[in-house]
Amino acid sequence: MGNCKICGRPLSNPSSVAREIGPVCASKLNIVKAEGEHGKSSYAYHIVEINGHKVGIVIDLINEYGGMSVTNNIEKVATEIGVDKIVYCDSMGNWDYWSLKTGFKTLAVNGEATKSEKVAIKVAEERYLTNQPKIIEEG
Repeated sequence: MGNCKICGRPLSNPSSVAREIGPVCASKLNIVKAEGEHGKSSYAYHIVEINGHKVGIVIDLINEYGGMSVTNNIEKVATEIGVDKIVYCDSMGNWDYWSLKTGFKTLAVNGEATKSEKVAIKVAEERYLTNQPKIIEEG
């Protein structure tokens, strides 16, 4: 058993538990499967706009469909979905931020890994996707 990486609801269906995404949330995402292709990642994604930035929201599905992890293949994933900024959930269920300009950044809050998409987007917006320069302490 586990919870959906998107909405946090409990999961009971074995397929949903393996994917870590419930059927309602999965129906709203684009799913890319590596299907044995060398150098390809398996992930679910959608695109959002945050403060004028086009951002990919990506969930690593390596545990269900195989392939390379999104973390190890982030630039290719960004190219495939047409963005240069990604808020993503890694294969361990932790949300992080990446951009072509800044590289990887944590979305941890007070030293604790972010575990929900909603919180991850909010933290990324506050720390990295504002149009106003800010000095930020990372947790």
